[in-house]
Amino acid sequence: MRIVFQLSLVWMAVGLLAASPAAAQGKTVLVIDATAQMSAKLGQVRKIDAAKTASADAARRMDPQSSLGVWAFGIDPARKCEDKVALVPMQAAGTAAPALDKALSPVQPKAGRAPVLGALQAALAAAGEPKDAAISAVIIAGTGDDCLSDICTGAKTLHSIYPNAKLSVLGVSMSEQPAASLTCAAKAMGGEFIAVKSASDLDKLLRQTLGISGDAKPQKASAAAPPRRSPRRRRAATRCLQWRHRIRARRRRRLLPPRSSPPPRLPRSPSQTPCFPPCWPMASRRSMPV
Repeated sequence: MRIVFQLSLVWMAVGLLAASPAAAQGKTVLVIDATAQMSAKLGQVRKIDAAKTASADAARRMDPQSSLGVWAFGIDPARKCEDKVALVPMQAAGTAAPALDKALSPVQPKAGRAPVLGALQAALAAAGEPKDAAISAVIIAGTGDDCLSDICTGAKTLHSIYPNAKLSVLGVSMSEQPAASLTCAAKAMGGEFIAVKSASDLDKLLRQTLGISGDAKPQKASAAAPPRRSPRRRRAATRCLQWRHRIRARRRRRLLPPRSSPPPRLPRSPSQTPCFPPCWPMASRRSMPV
């Protein structure tokens, strides 16, 4: 009986771990190329615009409980090989999707260096502990890494630090030499290099790489709650409304037609008749006791 009870506890613990979102869902890192190469056309649209649309659409279709972090490189040419920035820090995909739309809107391709592997390393480091956690890393690039002489060796070193990180590279109409170097880097980290020829292919391949099913519907953006006013502002708004009501009341009085004749005055009673100075001594004598 004791053995059966212990086995039942073990199976219950395994079921709880399997049902928990943290165990079922891993972390996803997306790195976007924003260098000058992404200003070229990919069909009817620019490469950077196709990458923005595909990334935002994929983020909206991800499981809201999964984790997503988005990075970019090539935004600030002055930083050169240190030009890597976190557009959306690692967080739940449900909150990362609306933040990604705002973060991607000002991104424009500029003539900067392309620290592809450096941006990936920074994104993996920002994903947090443990380093042996399962992480799906995807790079959308239009050029190769020009900050490292041997990106393949760098990818092997990075894989030794993050052994369960799988790298997939989506090469957007890339030339042969950078495609070969990124292919070696992707294979060193257990992934693959996929050539992208059109904007529709990029959207489809990105969803397939992230494991998003074809029937997954985009999340609806929740309406943001209006900011609460401070007590001081609420009092000021109340005073403003009171003044508005007073001004309107005054305007109504001015617009009323004038009266044709004044209202008749009622006769006063003797007690209300005013006493002028000649009569007050007589009144005082009458009130005196005899």
